[in-house]
Amino acid sequence: MSSEYQETPRSTVVQNEVRLIVSGNFTPDALGPDRYRAILAKVAAAPQEYLQAFRAQMREVAAGGRLSTSHLPSFLTILATIEPDAAKAAARELLDEYEKAGRDIGVPDPSAGPPTADSAQRMQRMERMERKAHETERDKQIDRLQDRAATLRRILER
Repeated sequence: MSSEYQETPRSTVVQNEVRLIVSGNFTPDALGPDRYRAILAKVAAAPQEYLQAFRAQMREVAAGGRLSTSHLPSFLTILATIEPDAAKAAARELLDEYEKAGRDIGVPDPSAGPPTADSAQRMQRMERMERKAHETERDKQIDRLQDRAATLRRILER
């Protein structure tokens, strides 16, 4: 049996619900409490199926450079209450993607140890940028990536 996600009518529903969860609009207020609870119940009833759809969504988002605009950790926060080990494994994988994206736009790697002269200069430039009154799109991306990476680290610490 292939580990690739196979498209079926049910998988389309699952995939659409995963997209909704990671859209940033997955709240009882946005969806209504009944629909919100129904989707949570479906995830709880078939966590591996939803995880498979999530992994496909994760690959699509990472490949498209949309990590800072998708709320992928939201799904893993839900999954962590149902399947903690599966959520941690996926969080590790996703954290690698967030850290890679951060490196690509100039976020220093927190595990890299003390800053070198070059990274110290880069950090100084970043601090100067932060002091600017007007936030650039790059700064917003960095903030969102760091926020989502922090959520993933909390999942891993459970």
